[in-house]
Amino acid sequence: MTLKLRRYDFTTLTRSQTLPQPTDDARQIAATARRLLADAGAGGGLRLLGVGVSGLSVYAQGDLFAAEDDPLPDVVTAEDAPEAAPTVDVPVERRWWPGQDVVHTDLGAGWVWGRGLGRVTVRFEGPRTAPGPVRTLSADDPLLAPAEPPDWRAAP
Repeated sequence: MTLKLRRYDFTTLTRSQTLPQPTDDARQIAATARRLLADAGAGGGLRLLGVGVSGLSVYAQGDLFAAEDDPLPDVVTAEDAPEAAPTVDVPVERRWWPGQDVVHTDLGAGWVWGRGLGRVTVRFEGPRTAPGPVRTLSADDPLLAPAEPPDWRAAP
């Protein structure tokens, strides 16, 4: 499990812990995330808090996010896949996540404030700028792109 924190001043911290065995217990995952957060500290405010899990095991975690009545989806292994599957060009939907750093050709650097319904709301400011404007754009705006986090240590 990995916990990612971005503080009010744009400093980013990660903390991680490997569980001793696979689990599908959301309470255990939440308790581990809370422990990692307590160790890292949340004083001063956070801009972003993320919890990630990796090294998933189908037999133990297949139903982690399934509703009680939902059947588990079929798992397709490499052995089941056809040898020469045709390739099809499918447009990839652009996804934006709250706290993600972005840059807009006309509006400059900012971070995603929220998203949904085919739109993304961006706050155009950085760690060394005054509070900036907030703009809601189309999620597929060709002038909006993901960006690396700003260097908050750099002189203004």
